[in-house]
Amino acid sequence: MPFWREVFGRKLVQIDIQPLGDTPFEATATLRALPGVRRLSCTSTAARTQRTRGLVADGDDGFALLISVGGALSASQLGRELSL
Repeated sequence: MPFWREVFGRKLVQIDIQPLGDTPFEATATLRALPGVRRLSCTSTAARTQRTRGLVADGDDGFALLISVGGALSASQLGRELSL
């Protein structure tokens, strides 16, 4: 988990990852980078991901398109929450 959080989360995709619950954390990911575009396919056990102040300071103004293909997904920003 420490390697996944630091290398994948913070270094590659600029997010902080925190597992939820007592279930052991498992994840797989495929990251493809092209000029001006990144594509990430990821599955994981329940986790909270966030862009902390420190990670937002990188100046990356990209956006994410989240598609839930199974299970629950919720997102929040500025005090508003959306559940899928």
